[in-house]
Amino acid sequence: MKNIHLQHPEDSILTGDLSALNVFINPSHLSVKFDGRPAIVWGTHPQNGKTFVGTKSVFNKKKIKINYTVEDIERNHGDRPELVMVLTACLENLYPTNYIYQGDFIGFGGGQIEFTPNTVDYVFPKVVNETIVVAPHTEYYADKQGGLPEAIGRPLIRNITPKDDYFEMFPDEVGKCLYVQPKAWVTGMVNHQRLNTFEQIRHKVFFAKQMAQAVTFAEPDKVGIITQMLNSCIKLDLPILDEEFENICDPRLISLWKLVKSIKEQAMSCCRDDSCIESYINGEYVGGEGYVIHNHWGTYKLVYRHLFSHANFNNLRYN
Repeated sequence: MKNIHLQHPEDSILTGDLSALNVFINPSHLSVKFDGRPAIVWGTHPQNGKTFVGTKSVFNKKKIKINYTVEDIERNHGDRPELVMVLTACLENLYPTNYIYQGDFIGFGGGQIEFTPNTVDYVFPKVVNETIVVAPHTEYYADKQGGLPEAIGRPLIRNITPKDDYFEMFPDEVGKCLYVQPKAWVTGMVNHQRLNTFEQIRHKVFFAKQMAQAVTFAEPDKVGIITQMLNSCIKLDLPILDEEFENICDPRLISLWKLVKSIKEQAMSCCRDDSCIESYINGEYVGGEGYVIHNHWGTYKLVYRHLFSHANFNNLRYN
């Protein structure tokens, strides 16, 4: 996949692309989603062999901001002092690699146990002595000809033996970086194998496909308006009524949207992970932000929108 913003499964079907439904009923890779900030990209540039760090702007085709030195960071991001501090720490503490990774910055360690990078408060099971904490989630492939703008990403899948929540992506360097990524899986087995398929919702997925045959899907230029209306309802904690969308789209499309959303939430109830990091929103315990599911049909985020998206929309730190 290209470096694109992950979609909710229910939003992805608005134009008639039902790939998200196929994701649920085919073998897939499941990972824990962290509510980190900012997104960090690091690795070795395919065109010059230099080690770099940056934000997702490293993938831009025009306003490219790639940082090889602290001076580069200050020049490219000097208007954002907090980001300069984070990127500088990443440049100094992320282990050098010949690959290209993306991850969520969780925070600065140095004896800390609680971190609030964005909306979710994370409480670790033990004191973090490393300088920084990063939750890696994507690996990119880029060649010399296309460079970073043409990089292709996929969720980070590695045969690594976990140590608690933490896996050792790179050799140990005491005091440097703690990389976190718990194991995640779907309950149930198929022919005695764990394939991460949601057999429990297969019948509901097929019903959604049947329902889709009677729906008039939205034109691409209407999707932004529809999602804006949906997000407004979520932000204000209002019910989503099909008939209120009839002037912009087929009301049956909203019914299908709600069905796919319920399929996603039922699927999430079948997801498990071995994380021992506790998550809170406004002091209330929550079971983590959610998951990311990936197979050849696509990559989607599985999040309880009424809880996490509502909290994000109303997070005064970043609004």
